[in-house]
Amino acid sequence: MFMLMLRCGLRVQEVAELTLDALEYGRRQIFVFHGKGAKDRVVYMSEDARSALLAYLEKRSSKPKHCSWCRRDR
Repeated sequence: MFMLMLRCGLRVQEVAELTLDALEYGRRQIFVFHGKGAKDRVVYMSEDARSALLAYLEKRSSKPKHCSWCRRDR
């Protein structure tokens, strides 16, 4: 989470409301819905943020379809 905030410029609330559907790994894009000022935006993942996120998701023991801080209810 910290890497996404630091390297991608995401705010705490934006990371907290992030869903897996908002991540596009191939294009290294994150779609932020209802960010500051209720505006949608696209931010780009740095390679190290992308790698850290993929490593986190891969190491999860339960292998859920969503990460613990991601929601799929959007």
